[in-house]
Amino acid sequence: MLSMPTASCLRESSWEMRSIGPRSTRSFPCPARARFSISPICPTIPKAISLRIRSMSEIAMLRQLTTYGSVRLPESMLPERHTVPFRWLLPIAQLVLSVVVLWPLHMALVHNVRLSISAYRHQRTPLPPLPEGQQYRILEVPLSPQEQRELETVEGLEKREWVPIMLNLPSGLVQLPYAILNPTKEEWMPRGMDFKTWRVISWPLIGILFWWCAGRGLDALPAARRHLIHPRIAWFETVVGAVLFLFCAVIAIGIPICAGVDNDFPMKLFVAGSGTWAVLGGMMTAARVAQRRVVRATVGPSNSPDVAPA
Repeated sequence: MLSMPTASCLRESSWEMRSIGPRSTRSFPCPARARFSISPICPTIPKAISLRIRSMSEIAMLRQLTTYGSVRLPESMLPERHTVPFRWLLPIAQLVLSVVVLWPLHMALVHNVRLSISAYRHQRTPLPPLPEGQQYRILEVPLSPQEQRELETVEGLEKREWVPIMLNLPSGLVQLPYAILNPTKEEWMPRGMDFKTWRVISWPLIGILFWWCAGRGLDALPAARRHLIHPRIAWFETVVGAVLFLFCAVIAIGIPICAGVDNDFPMKLFVAGSGTWAVLGGMMTAARVAQRRVVRATVGPSNSPDVAPA
C-alpha cells in the first residue's frame, strides 16, 4: 500500500501506463490478468511500481490507488469472475437433459438398437407370397381396462422422445441434402430402426456442434460490449447463424399457420424449439457484427485491435 506522501506526489505528477505483457505494447484495451508498470515522473519515487492483478483484494487496492492518485483504469483491465463459458455449458446441458428425459425409455432404445444390429448380421427370409385371391385379415381385439392404462402409459413415455428432437432441430439440416437427393425423399437411417428412434439417438450427438457454436455467440456478445474480441466468430459460424435464424423463424411462424391439427405432433414443443434456435442463430450473427464494429473502432487509434486468444 502506498503512503500518503507518495499518493500526493502521484496526484501532482503525470502518469504513463504501458503494458509489459509478452505480446502487446498498447495501453488499452488489454486482456484480464495483464501485468502493468506504472512509471511516474516524480523524483521522490525511487522505482516503477509493478502491479499484477490476481485477486479481488488487489482489485480493492487498485481502486484505492485510483482514489488517491486519480488514475482511471478501464473495466477491461479488471479480471472476470471464473465462470463456465456458454460454449461448453450449453452442449453439456442439452446432453444431460436428453439423458434425463429419455432414461425411462432406455430399455426400449437399447432393444431397438439390438434389433438394428441383428438386422445387419442376419438376412431375414422374406415372407412367402400369398396365393391369388387370399389376403391377410386384421382382427381388432378390444383391450381390457388394465391394458388400456398400460397403453396410455406407454404413449405418455413415447412423448418424451420429442424433447431431444426439438432441442436439436438444426441437426435435421445435416440430412436435408440426402433427403432431397434420395428418390424416396427420406432421410438415411439404419436398417430395422424407425425414424423417431434414430433421431432420438443421433440428433443430440449432432447437436453438440450447433450448441457449441451458439455458446460461442453468447460468449462473444458480452465481450464485444467491453471492446474485446473473444472468442472470434468465424465466417462459417456467421453463415450458420444466419441460416438458422431465417429457417427457424420461418418454420416457427409458418408451420403452425399452414399445418393442420395433429394430436400426435407436439406443436408447442416444435414452436418453442424453432423460436429458441431462431434467437440463438440471430445472436451468433449479431456477435459477428459487434466484433466488426470493435475492429473498426480500434483500428483507428492503434492500427490493430487487441484480440484475446480463443
